Amino acid sequence: MIQELIIRNFTLIDQLSVSFHEGLNVITGETGAGKSILLDALDFALGGRFDGKILRTGTDECTVTAIFTLKPDQALQSFSEETGISFITEECYLKRSLNKEGRSRAFINDQPVTLQKLKQLGLYLVQFYGQHEHQTLLKAETQLTLVDRYGKHQTTLQKVAELFHEHQQLKAQLQELTTSATKNTEAQKLLTYQLEELTSLQLTPNELNQLYSEQKQLANAQELINTSTHVLDLLREHEPSILGTLKTAQKEVSNLKEFKTTLSNAHNLLQEAYTLIDEAVLELRDFHEHLEIDPEKLAAVEKRIDMLHHAARKHHVTPEQLFDHYQELKQRQHQTIDLENALRQATEQLHKNVERYMIEAQKLSELRKKTIKTLSTKVNQYLHKLGMPQGKFAIALTTQQEHMHPQGIDHIEFRVQLNPGQAEANMAEVASGGELSRIGLAIALLTGETAVVPTLIFDEVDVGVSGAVAEMIGQLLRDLGKKMQVLSVTHLAQVAVYAHQHLLVEKYQSKNSTTTSAKQLDFNGRANAIAQILSGQEVSREALKHAQEWLKKITP
Repeated sequence: MIQELIIRNFTLIDQLSVSFHEGLNVITGETGAGKSILLDALDFALGGRFDGKILRTGTDECTVTAIFTLKPDQALQSFSEETGISFITEECYLKRSLNKEGRSRAFINDQPVTLQKLKQLGLYLVQFYGQHEHQTLLKAETQLTLVDRYGKHQTTLQKVAELFHEHQQLKAQLQELTTSATKNTEAQKLLTYQLEELTSLQLTPNELNQLYSEQKQLANAQELINTSTHVLDLLREHEPSILGTLKTAQKEVSNLKEFKTTLSNAHNLLQEAYTLIDEAVLELRDFHEHLEIDPEKLAAVEKRIDMLHHAARKHHVTPEQLFDHYQELKQRQHQTIDLENALRQATEQLHKNVERYMIEAQKLSELRKKTIKTLSTKVNQYLHKLGMPQGKFAIALTTQQEHMHPQGIDHIEFRVQLNPGQAEANMAEVASGGELSRIGLAIALLTGETAVVPTLIFDEVDVGVSGAVAEMIGQLLRDLGKKMQVLSVTHLAQVAVYAHQHLLVEKYQSKNSTTTSAKQLDFNGRANAIAQILSGQEVSREALKHAQEWLKKITP
């Protein structure tokens, strides 16, 4: 709620600090004293429009500071997330200034902010009913919120909002996948061509090294045959061969070890040498037997090597990298297939999300239709009490299934018929400031238990009424003040008497200046102010006595 309003050099106000309290705060004063200046100053602090006339004559700058006390459960999280401005303490300071050059500055908790952020925060703190810029009752989103809060649709509304945000995420994901798929179309054509070409080569791991080895062997086949034949002859075929010589030596050492046992080791070494050479002979023989002079095979191997070198140049890799490059292209193809699968799955998820959203949104629509009927009936009952016996309030609901929204698929419009024979129309088009205030009062009384904004301000709520209707307005404002903080400018005693706090605005004139002040009244001050409203400039004894008795009856 608003705790204090500090004003300097604002129109008729030189310097003024006004405190407000819980409950109903009424502001009274003579016509022209400047009662509405307080509301105009608050509207300015909340980011309202202004003109050059708000700067007090002869001054360089005006400032208005509004201090608010925040409730622990006040819903400012979304504002903090959007703006980065956090609220650590229970107090919130809004300040705005204007200099004579027309430059305006805005602050939240001493932090410079844009005017838009100031206005945005104001929507969480104050609700005006009247002709101020912060009159949000005329906004479609506010009207929808009021219906949902009155009907206690929060559970279904939350499901709809969650499904909508999921829809936004899925839609963005699908768009991203679609963009990627579009970009990959030409690349995919090239990839398919490259893979077809490399697949036809039937590449195998380490093939090139094997081909190099085979090519070298075939190219040198005759020399290899001659060399391996010579080695085999030395080791086994010709006499004396190395194996034959070792066999003879082994037998002779076997005879010698009878005379010297230490020669057993020499005998074993000769045996091991014979075995190793014999194994070498077997490997050489196998190598020799597989050697062939085959010019056609050599030509085929060299042709294969040339093909691989040509393919490697075409794909801008080394011949040794060709097989790995082929594997990489196949992996890209799998990724493309995965992208297509992901695109299909995202499309299916989006369709399912829309189906679930529509189910919940239609449930919400049905709830709203029932709530609208009840709320409209009760608002009309209040309007008749508030001096609008011919007034008729209605809520029009239209469903727009093609327009998904966090609050569903419904559009709400508050409509009124204020006089017999007059066509029902949008409330913003036909209602005056006083009528708007009274309609707002009726709605606030019905939705007060679920209201998000803690402070309501009524301007002109009692314009054009008197007697029993005026007293009814006072009673209802006081009842509303038991649920939240209420500020109301009034010129009627029937309203002022029901206040929890009474502020009197007075204007003082001297030869060279005019100044407006506001003071909080005690019991006697209130009685005198109410008596003055009843009897005029000169307060009669009867009016004062009546005011005192009236106050004691209402505020014992």
